[in-house]
Amino acid sequence: MDRAESNSSWGKVPAIRLIVSKRVTLRLTGSFPWNYQDVRGPYWRIYWNDAPGAFVSCGGSEVELTPENLIVLSPDAVCSARATKQVRHFYVHCFVAAPFSEIKGQMFVLTNPELVRQAARLASTVNQGQEEWRTQMELLVYLNAVFLALPAARIPACLTYSAKVAKALAILGKIHKISNSELAKLVSMSRNGLLFLFKKETQTSPQAYARQLRLNEACVMLQHSNKSIDEIALETGFCDRYYFSRAFRQAIGCAPGHFRSRRYPAE
Repeated sequence: MDRAESNSSWGKVPAIRLIVSKRVTLRLTGSFPWNYQDVRGPYWRIYWNDAPGAFVSCGGSEVELTPENLIVLSPDAVCSARATKQVRHFYVHCFVAAPFSEIKGQMFVLTNPELVRQAARLASTVNQGQEEWRTQMELLVYLNAVFLALPAARIPACLTYSAKVAKALAILGKIHKISNSELAKLVSMSRNGLLFLFKKETQTSPQAYARQLRLNEACVMLQHSNKSIDEIALETGFCDRYYFSRAFRQAIGCAPGHFRSRRYPAE
């Protein structure tokens, strides 16, 4: 296989963006009791516990986390959780490109023994801060294995876009705040022509698509940074906290402050 062919094939592999991976203690009381209702996130959430005693509910089904299974929640899955005992909890949050980005609102329970072994091994090393590059590579191996283990029937076919729309999507992925006219110029189309074609192929507008990307980034900041809500609003391209909070509530289903209140404790 020559280099051009190799690069072309590699470009078809769904990209994974790791947000966070940690091991924490789930407690019954205190600053972070494992007891919440109807929490939603725009990224994938992957859980493994070293002992039974914690439960996740989604779509009317409740599943107990045990050392023999993983629970995988897709973007926009609305879930609740409870615990009956203190347990050690290993979690990973990440974004994944198509076709996995098109799976919405679902919970998967995986019992593959090799995946369970990988999770247990990573849970014992992920917080140590040693050989960080090695741990990161092992995490990527683990995540690829998780997504390959999802039932094939529940993975949608990859969407195909025209060259112009594909280029527009790539630009929006890098520049979340851009006008329709500027975007059209970058893809060598008229503004109206781009809006028509983009809507036809993606069922949304460039601005709505970009706004969702900005809100996704806001979710990451709310969960994994100490920046104020005002700072997050400005950094994600919203003119003020009021407009940001309104857009966030419409897209995520709760206020930014409430979303932040469910973040994991530092350990």
